[in-house]
Amino acid sequence: MKYKNKTKQILIIGICFIIFSCSELFLTEIEPSESDCLNDDIECTYSEHVKPIFDANCISCHEFANNSNGELSLSSYANTLSGGNNGSIINSNSENSLLYQKITGNQTEGSQMPPSDLMTPYNIDVIAKWIEDGAIE
Repeated sequence: MKYKNKTKQILIIGICFIIFSCSELFLTEIEPSESDCLNDDIECTYSEHVKPIFDANCISCHEFANNSNGELSLSSYANTLSGGNNGSIINSNSENSLLYQKITGNQTEGSQMPPSDLMTPYNIDVIAKWIEDGAIE
């Protein structure tokens, strides 16, 4: 009996260790790089900075424009700029942009995006700077 309980304890500890060690694999934050656009000298662009964030956090629901996702596709620059059922999601000021309001949970209508949890602060900052920089392709 003693050995079965010890084996179970060791197995549980081992599984917890593996889960904790691998938890970094499930993060959806895009890591800063040498071309980190939060550096004032670098403009944020859709293709280099924003699309990877959309791919990691949004594209599973917003790849194609369909009724279940507000007719919003974030799969390309043109689709992102065209918006969805609520029109454009980008305004010249990030705080007035529907996209920014949705990812920060500060929207007045509808639900936050992604629906499961807010994006990481870094990803939110990148998207905000991209909007402030003029939503460059």
